[in-house]
Amino acid sequence: AAKLSDDDIREALLHIDAANKKVKRLRLTNCTSITGSGLAPLLGCTSIEQIDLSLVGAHQPTQEDYLMHHLSCDLVLPVLDSIISQERCSLKHVQFPHVWRDKKPYFDFQLIQFLERYDVMLENSLTACCGTRLDDGLICFGDEDYGVQDHTCSECTKNYCYKCTDEDGNKLVHFCRTCERNYCTTCVAMVPCGDCNAVMCVDCIPHTDCANPSCTNIVCNDCLWKEC
Repeated sequence: AAKLSDDDIREALLHIDAANKKVKRLRLTNCTSITGSGLAPLLGCTSIEQIDLSLVGAHQPTQEDYLMHHLSCDLVLPVLDSIISQERCSLKHVQFPHVWRDKKPYFDFQLIQFLERYDVMLENSLTACCGTRLDDGLICFGDEDYGVQDHTCSECTKNYCYKCTDEDGNKLVHFCRTCERNYCTTCVAMVPCGDCNAVMCVDCIPHTDCANPSCTNIVCNDCLWKEC
């Protein structure tokens, strides 16, 4: 995937007629050589439901995309805009690059303006697990989680409100602080950090630098320096 160019992506999408066929998901995992111009065949696509622009693989820290990200907002956002503007838009979830989200709106008004339009589209089209309308904002605009899509499981793309719980009173969807994705409890098992209120995917549990082979401390990346 690292060797794929924008021309390669464009040719692949044209070959399968991505704009008109039932293309459901697009993940650009390890496509580190592209700028986004190759996504042009997706203009106006009404079938796509999920787009992952983070470039990192499943259960990898999204901060790693700083080292390999060349995707351009100027090239990608017009494609996304053309998708969400369609009356029969099917898009349910977009994973934005950490390097984009870390800039925050103070540096990229183009992104914040798109996120606001995307948030309105989601509020008008999505319902939660219990059938209620999710109209309290699905895109986070706070400093810590800026640009993260809330309520939606990034694996199955089902939507969950925070009022509904399982039989033990636990929330049905959790945000992993390591891979910066929301997962429902059906798709991914989560574990709590032993030092704060954060939770992590089982597959995202980081290794500590502790020399003690019997150490079993489980902490999130933010608390790792406090332990051992």
